[in-house]
Amino acid sequence: MKIALPPKLQCNFLQKERKAVRIKSTEPISVVLFDNNDHISDDSSMIIPRSKLSTSYMVVTPRTFGRLQNVIGVFGIAALDEDTRINITLRLNSRTRSTIDINGKTYRNLDTFEISMNSFETFQVGSNSLDFTGTIIVSSKPVAVFSGSRCNASLDSKICSQNMEQLPPTNEWDQTYILTPDFDKTEYHYRIIVVEDTLIGIYNPVYYIMGRTYTTDEFTQRVESSKYEDFITDNKPFLVAKFMTGNITNSEMSGTYMTIVQGVNQYKSLYKFVVPEQYIENFLKITIQTSFIQDIRINGQPVDPQMIRYQNSPSVQYTSLIVNVLPGPIEVTTTSSVPFGLGMNGYSSLDAYGFEGSAIFP
Repeated sequence: MKIALPPKLQCNFLQKERKAVRIKSTEPISVVLFDNNDHISDDSSMIIPRSKLSTSYMVVTPRTFGRLQNVIGVFGIAALDEDTRINITLRLNSRTRSTIDINGKTYRNLDTFEISMNSFETFQVGSNSLDFTGTIIVSSKPVAVFSGSRCNASLDSKICSQNMEQLPPTNEWDQTYILTPDFDKTEYHYRIIVVEDTLIGIYNPVYYIMGRTYTTDEFTQRVESSKYEDFITDNKPFLVAKFMTGNITNSEMSGTYMTIVQGVNQYKSLYKFVVPEQYIENFLKITIQTSFIQDIRINGQPVDPQMIRYQNSPSVQYTSLIVNVLPGPIEVTTTSSVPFGLGMNGYSSLDAYGFEGSAIFP
């Protein structure tokens, strides 16, 4: 089912508004939001169910990939209940600016401001010169938090695209992640954020990066230019956000998008959603234990080898597949019920979208 929401629900910066939307059903469902920025650019996010929302979040927003420097960093909060009190400790990462004005008051890096919100109210913070990564949001009652950018540029591009993802609360972070490239991509960026000093190891089939300690005072962005996977692991929970740079070789398709990477311990054995129609190509990204790769079923059928656009070496514990799929309803499962990771992305001329699977569904 496709539900079109009116454009007037787009939130304004630094205004408390009643613009949240609640979806209820008699049976379990999955919801994917495709958010269009003034009919210019899309991005998407799998929506987290209310039962998994909580009271502690850390914001992650992208930095520019290309020539455009005025990346419009954004994060937004939606309240679920009356009299929800929210404390926001700001991280203002910028080489040229270190303050932001909110409700007539100037705030600096690490300043905290408070806001009270009622059910269905939203509050969005944005800036054309600030990276809000590391901003901490703590609320008295569960809230929903989104972050991204209204204008993030591809490499060597003068055109920018919207980036958007719903953030999982800190209690739903994982300890192991596998990052996969896009089809025909040469580069992607990712950022690691932590709530306490954390020793993290990054592994790749081609190289090994010695483990190092990441602190709450730094937010790592690593540029990966190979077509291999990165395996990131630690003994404490952390969060990984991935930003695709938007260039596909031998093609006119482009556009950036953002995803919150699905942790290995959050993999599921069944996913259902709808592949959108307005994109030239759409791709499933499946990450599964190598010994179970033959168990994958897409709409009840084994994977068609002719539709596989990328497959990494099966010599590692996990294998990643990128499969070209057609628009319409889709169900991805395994005959053995073994859990696996799933991502979805697509491209059209100068636009792109991407989201990870239902990472924290019950």
